[in-house]
Amino acid sequence: MVVTAVRSKLPRPEMGAVLARYGIGAEKREGVEILTGYARVVCGIHAYEPVFHLIARHYPPRKVKCDGMSVRDIGEKWEANRGKVQRAAKWMATHFAALEARAVERLGTAFREQAVVAETDDRQWAAARAQAATRPSAHTSPSPRAAMQVRSVAFRPSFVGDGTRSIGRR
Repeated sequence: MVVTAVRSKLPRPEMGAVLARYGIGAEKREGVEILTGYARVVCGIHAYEPVFHLIARHYPPRKVKCDGMSVRDIGEKWEANRGKVQRAAKWMATHFAALEARAVERLGTAFREQAVVAETDDRQWAAARAQAATRPSAHTSPSPRAAMQVRSVAFRPSFVGDGTRSIGRR
């Protein structure tokens, strides 16, 4: 029933995001292929294979930490500019998360209408999600700019009174 709802109630890119995230086997591959067709048009890389592998890297199978292909490997294998591949991967991460959120919203509405999900379950889920959003995760790292600011403050060159330069904390 849930897979039927995903296939019938969602637009194609949102359906691909949900299938790629929660599908298993052929359904996951179908979701990745749908997202590849969607992303090729707008992410900046028009070749099918590198986009497919970037998306597959974004949605690894369950219980698998990494598929072994870095952004650099993908760029080298298909002779694409590494910066372009990196920008495409970043674009995919932000846009696919938005697609998944919209899909969950639409499915939640449909499931509430059909009484598959109760209102109290929905409120509890929203509260847990809000609490998780406010709590810092161990897996999140600071933005590159914030990390650079921390490094620049911590290891700023300082000048000693006699005119020699030393590296250290201020």
